[in-house]
Amino acid sequence: MTTLGKVLVFVNLIFSLGVGYLGIMSFTARTHWAKATEEYKKNVEISQASNQALAAQAAKAEQDKAAEVSAANKRVEAAAGELADTRARLATLTGEYNQQKAALQQSQASVQASQEEARRRQRDVVAMQGTVKQLTDERQRLIESTAKMRDDKVAAEIERSTALNRAKELEVRLQEAEKQLARLQSRPGGSSGGAQPTTNPPPEDVEGRVVTADPSGYLRLSIGSDSGLAKGHTLELFRLSPPKYLGRVRVVEVTAHEAVAQPVGRLADKPAPGDRVRSRISGGG
Repeated sequence: MTTLGKVLVFVNLIFSLGVGYLGIMSFTARTHWAKATEEYKKNVEISQASNQALAAQAAKAEQDKAAEVSAANKRVEAAAGELADTRARLATLTGEYNQQKAALQQSQASVQASQEEARRRQRDVVAMQGTVKQLTDERQRLIESTAKMRDDKVAAEIERSTALNRAKELEVRLQEAEKQLARLQSRPGGSSGGAQPTTNPPPEDVEGRVVTADPSGYLRLSIGSDSGLAKGHTLELFRLSPPKYLGRVRVVEVTAHEAVAQPVGRLADKPAPGDRVRSRISGGG
């Protein structure tokens, strides 16, 4: 075989291989194209179904949107009505606020006036307290003065009653003395005897009260020897309410804290517990 024949055989072989490759590629391409076409058809069907679903969703969305828009419009209308009501209430509240503000200003002015009045009254109260203290002090002085005047009056009444009783007693004693003197004169050499003196007060000024008064005339007194009292001493008996001089008593028994006395002569009234005894009455003796 010649070289040309070999070349031709080789070229023919190459051409056969190329044709075979092209046939294979064509078959492969047809296979791929059919498969791609089938997939495309499926994708188209899926896309159409998806588009139909999207269209239904879009229609439903449009309906929902329309419903929402209608509801929103209604809410807007309701909100507009509420806004109008709110503005009206706001205007009313503003008016009320202005009224209350004016009333508050008036109240503040009244409070300030009240505070000033309270301060003035407090000053008046302080002044009145000073006046009340002065009146209280004056009242206390008057009470003390009245008490002293009452005591002086009681002492004066007792002194007056004492003086009257003493005058009566002296008159009786004088009459008895005149009678006794007449008897003595009618009996030559007669003697009057040693009569016990009717007045014998303690050396110290003592005062006590009647504890008990016996029907027989004996009186139990609240003072005794510890007050300077001794047997034979005389005391003036009187009553404070009402003021009254009763007479004179003489101590017949005495202990440290008590004594027993009996009337000297006739008393102005029946003694009773609570009556007073004293050494002397307003300088009397």
